[in-house]
Amino acid sequence: MRRQDFTITDTGWWITVFHGATPDKLGEVAASLIDAGEGTRKTAEAIWVLQKPNTGYTYTNFDNKRVVSVIGSATSGRQYANTFTHELKHIVEHLSTYYSVDPKSEESGYLQGYIGARMLIYGYGRQ
Repeated sequence: MRRQDFTITDTGWWITVFHGATPDKLGEVAASLIDAGEGTRKTAEAIWVLQKPNTGYTYTNFDNKRVVSVIGSATSGRQYANTFTHELKHIVEHLSTYYSVDPKSEESGYLQGYIGARMLIYGYGRQ
């Protein structure tokens, strides 16, 4: 599992992404979710779901401008890509809601490209 932390320039948003979270590493994920403001009951439910492959979870705290997104272990590259894009969509939806941006707009598309590139580039060892 790899942990990635980055900010969205000039907004104050802090995003944590766990790539390839495996069941033996979910304690770190749980601690990050709770630290971001997710309740213990919801965190426990998320950890239960994430024990299965090909799953993900995204939590957004609008008050603290924090996002924790988890891309669980995957059974194939295709499944990883599916979970990656699914969780990216949740991040973009949450931020679009916060800024009252139409999710069908170009602005939302640029936000998706910016965040997606940050997440993807990390997978290649560059930030």
